[in-house]
Amino acid sequence: MKMFETGRQVRHGLVSGGAILVAMLAADLAAAAPVAGLPADLGIGVSGTIASVPGAQLFHVQCGSQDGEGSCFEPEAPRSNPATPVTENTTQEVVDVISTAKDTCSDDWINETYRIDCIRQTLLLAAAKLPTRGDYAPVKAALVDAADKLDKIVKQNGSASSGTVSPNIGGRPLAPTLPPLRAVDPAAQEQAVAEALAVLEEAETILLRSSENSTRRLEHYQQVAQAIDSTKVLLRSS
Repeated sequence: MKMFETGRQVRHGLVSGGAILVAMLAADLAAAAPVAGLPADLGIGVSGTIASVPGAQLFHVQCGSQDGEGSCFEPEAPRSNPATPVTENTTQEVVDVISTAKDTCSDDWINETYRIDCIRQTLLLAAAKLPTRGDYAPVKAALVDAADKLDKIVKQNGSASSGTVSPNIGGRPLAPTLPPLRAVDPAAQEQAVAEALAVLEEAETILLRSSENSTRRLEHYQQVAQAIDSTKVLLRSS
């Protein structure tokens, strides 16, 4: 009987001691200060706080499930390649997209007053094919910059009475369509075309200058510049 009572006392003491320990840890957590840059709950049982004990360097951490299974380690986020090189396939794809403007924006499908916006949308399609880092970064930047400037020209010379059109890309009936195109006011067409030609010329110059220090990029940038140059025919004939 004495042994039974002694066992009960020991167990009671352990339980009481455990309760005190839990209470102490809870107090530490409640008084803990947030750590900059960490959320309150990282989703894996890790508290984003550090104990308020002076000089403490440890985190209160509970990893995995309550029975001890699981891990504190999270999978590493995928890293983008900071140096995407030029390739024949990617360059040709961009050139092909820009070249579709000759059919998409021709008289067969749209009125000449829509051509500036048509070329703008085509340049954006081409830019979407390119990464934002590496060898193609200057190409993407030049295409987006040219598209932004063409957008301003259309807005400044827009026709309030004309509706929008959405031609099929490349003039192919089953191909996807471009986003709705806006027309330039016929009275402002000549001035708008002159400004648009200057924008395209500038984009070509930027590309060629960007490749001056790299023979590896030179040929690829030249091909894209030539594709941009080919769209000028559409504007000069309008």
